[in-house]
Amino acid sequence: MRHFPPEDIYVFDHLTDDNSTHPSKIPPGVNLLTFEGNPHKMPVRYRSKYIKNFQDYLLRSGYKCVVFGDTDEIIIPDPLYYPG
Repeated sequence: MRHFPPEDIYVFDHLTDDNSTHPSKIPPGVNLLTFEGNPHKMPVRYRSKYIKNFQDYLLRSGYKCVVFGDTDEIIIPDPLYYPG
């Protein structure tokens, strides 16, 4: 959120049961979207298709770039373009 407005950040929750995605824990303005379905397993194909469709939607809406990362990935902006 240091480099992007909160309304440009989307959190996808697949029925988390540890309360980490409770709306009170999501920063104001960040979008929280929930995947419905089996809480123990989500077919990779389904998730991939859902994310691809959402990325396509965002790109058609005017975004120049859309980046997706799982919780075990770190996305670091290039400091030459985003100092600080």
